[in-house]
Amino acid sequence: MSETPTPTPAPEGGKTPKHHGLLDKHQLAEISRTSTITGVVNSDPAIFAKIQDDLIITPAFMTALSKDLQFIGQYTGAANEAIVEGKLKTVTESTAKSTLLGKIHYIQSKAKLKYAGNHGVLPEYGIGTNIDVSRPELETAAGNIVAKLKTDTLPKITPQHGTDLQAALDAYKQTKVDQTGKKGDATTLRKQLAKMVETLAVRRRQLQHAADGEYPHTDPASAGTRSKLDLPPDRPLNA
Repeated sequence: MSETPTPTPAPEGGKTPKHHGLLDKHQLAEISRTSTITGVVNSDPAIFAKIQDDLIITPAFMTALSKDLQFIGQYTGAANEAIVEGKLKTVTESTAKSTLLGKIHYIQSKAKLKYAGNHGVLPEYGIGTNIDVSRPELETAAGNIVAKLKTDTLPKITPQHGTDLQAALDAYKQTKVDQTGKKGDATTLRKQLAKMVETLAVRRRQLQHAADGEYPHTDPASAGTRSKLDLPPDRPLNA
């Protein structure tokens, strides 16, 4: 009698990581609402002519609002945070890693040549271990090889090889610093965008309050315009 096998539990961490956007759903909703109302006003000269004034709702006000909406629009995608932060696996990092590994492998080939009968020295050149398994492993191996070359002589390996290897190692390490900087940039940008969304909301309400007075809810002829500008159909705007 066969027993039903117990299902193998899914490995932890198997879910695809989600990259959160720079803006949350409430901010995105505000941007969409402001964009719609601004678009209505910009597309209908009659509406703007009626609600404009000499102090706040001016052509310059509308130009600045439209410009800010255009600017913030490029950051409304869900994957933009990952783009700004550099995703940990960047083209720059991949290139630097490939260059570093290439120099290491060449030196290792000469170490294997010299120490074909003395394998005890090979681990000092990172041979016999998977140096590509992680960043720390690779950086440690490269550093050890640079140090080893200062006291050892290998076929066709000159002091310049050690210098070039150190430069490649430094370049690879710098990619991690750059990624950290990008993460900081993303945090700063998120704060800047949040403040911009707040100003968009204020100006959206200013447009609506201006229209609320010029297209009163008590006038049936105002119903269509009030609907376009997201104004209450049966009462003044209180927000």
